[in-house]
Amino acid sequence: MENIVVDENGNLALTDFGISKSIENDEVAHTFCGTPVYMAPELFKATEVGYSYAIDWWALGVLIYEMLVGYPPFYNSSADNKKLIAMITQK
Repeated sequence: MENIVVDENGNLALTDFGISKSIENDEVAHTFCGTPVYMAPELFKATEVGYSYAIDWWALGVLIYEMLVGYPPFYNSSADNKKLIAMITQK
């Protein structure tokens, strides 16, 4: 949520696209990066199969959930990133 800012008119703006990647509809990316709590499950297998722009919909869903409920959907106060990744990717 640190990357969402509000201007003087109340409009929201997204910031910090330092590691963003632009891909076309038929392309896949293989870069593993991001904040684990917002990462789609397919990102954890990025080097194997790749992913498309659809991962952004996952991140948006997590963000909306967090704004409505007050914490991320896979929140566990004692979880570190390895436990969080395991929860997201379990079958």
